[in-house]
Amino acid sequence: MRESSPALLGFAAVALLGLTACTVAPPATPRAYGASPAPTGGSAPEAATASPTARPQAAPEVQPAVTAPAAAAPSPEPMPDVRRGATGASAGDAQGIVAVEEDRVIVGGGSPETCTSAAVAAAVRAGGDISFDCGTALHVIVLDTTLTVCNTVGCEEGGAPLERVRIDGGGTVALAGAHERPLLYANACEAGLGTLADDCTTRATPRIELVGLTLVDGNAEGGPRDLEGGLGLEDLGGGGAVAVRGGTLALERTFVTGHTCGSSADGHGGAVLAVGTAEPVAISGSTFTSNWCAHGGAIAVKEAAVDVSGSQVVDNTATAAGGGLHVSGGQHDVRISASALVGNVATSGAGAVIATSGEVELRRTRVDGDVVGADGTALSPDDAEAGGDSPDPSASEATVPPEPMPEEDPTTAPEAGPAPDPTPDAGAASPAN
Repeated sequence: MRESSPALLGFAAVALLGLTACTVAPPATPRAYGASPAPTGGSAPEAATASPTARPQAAPEVQPAVTAPAAAAPSPEPMPDVRRGATGASAGDAQGIVAVEEDRVIVGGGSPETCTSAAVAAAVRAGGDISFDCGTALHVIVLDTTLTVCNTVGCEEGGAPLERVRIDGGGTVALAGAHERPLLYANACEAGLGTLADDCTTRATPRIELVGLTLVDGNAEGGPRDLEGGLGLEDLGGGGAVAVRGGTLALERTFVTGHTCGSSADGHGGAVLAVGTAEPVAISGSTFTSNWCAHGGAIAVKEAAVDVSGSQVVDNTATAAGGGLHVSGGQHDVRISASALVGNVATSGAGAVIATSGEVELRRTRVDGDVVGADGTALSPDDAEAGGDSPDPSASEATVPPEPMPEEDPTTAPEAGPAPDPTPDAGAASPAN
């Protein structure tokens, strides 16, 4: 596993040591993103307080330690105009600061108030290598719109392909959806994001890489949204943090928590939904915890393969199948190495991983819960490490053949438990502009 930043280590400590496998719901109102000291390698954020509710999720929510974002405007601010190809150019004032330096796009001008939702949205649409200059402390940016990735430069019809969008938070940036919207959306077949002449279902661009970020409290109900409603883009049916169709997707050293695909019984991917990517979805050195959905409490992949390495998938809930990971469509394999899948829950099908086609290959991975569905076949302790605090490098490799899709009853939800207190803290900030 690659070495994580101190900020992400604090979050990962909570994921393994501080969570319990009960079922709770996201709060009815956004989490209070109040000011608190930035986490260090020896500290971990506290869990939110709880009160009864009737809607299921995976575990008590993790309250990241964050700095207070700027106050919100009543409606989304216009994005700064960022044009590719410039050197030393910058844009934005009240909407934040975005600078273009050769092939890099930098969000912020050295202070938290210059790192806004509008600035991030403009940078993502511009594409390329995106980094942040928001100060030295961990900073949360509460998004007032779903970040949308263009298929062509400037989302122009028939324009040049946008090759890559790499968002590197450096371990000091959190993006939050405030339980109101998904965080990031990409769709190679969406005309509104720019169309190309080739087949959108086989295109490898845009290549999306999310590195060193914290992604928190996304909600995919209704698809991509801003403060005024839907964005008129295709609803992929899940992915509270990230929803992609086509292209490629990779997450590295990223902490993902508090997301839901929405209330649909056919929803897929509480945190991440990837459909028909040209290459296997790659997840490395990352943690997924306290996410929920009908299919794939944390991650759902359709018509594509997935590789997970050095990661933790902990205490996620599926109200149908695949508490940790749900893979379906076509003959696509799942490979998981040097990882831990612990405390994930599903009411039918596998609590840890379910793959309706292809094979599931585990290497040096700790598994707590079934890896196949309702026919009763599951990995034995000899196939994957069943105890201890970390993946066991000496554990033998195991390959699980594909199993038929179990009969699922998505209308049956696990019994509700305590939920975080929906009352915001006094003086809590609203979403940032």
